[in-house]
Amino acid sequence: MTDTTAPTTAAPLTFEEACNASELHYTGDGPCRDSTGPRGGWTGKLTRVRRNGGTQTWKTRPGQFSAPFKYGMRARDQFRITNSDAASYHPASRCPAGLR
Repeated sequence: MTDTTAPTTAAPLTFEEACNASELHYTGDGPCRDSTGPRGGWTGKLTRVRRNGGTQTWKTRPGQFSAPFKYGMRARDQFRITNSDAASYHPASRCPAGLR
């Protein structure tokens, strides 16, 4: 199996991207990877999360955000991304492996 993992990881999520992105990739389990098997089969290793509402911001704390996202269809698969865990995500448009 040929692994074409991107040598670098994407920069962490910024405030503007958190406010505007509709889809993010989670990189806490490892970087996004694109690999081709011995018979030409393609496998992409990534975890997609989709926006589930508007981004919450504060006037008293500029630069802080809390954005709702979902993974899957159940209510337990909904969560919020904040400044503290933004380093584990990057927008799909900026994926280092080129996966969208």
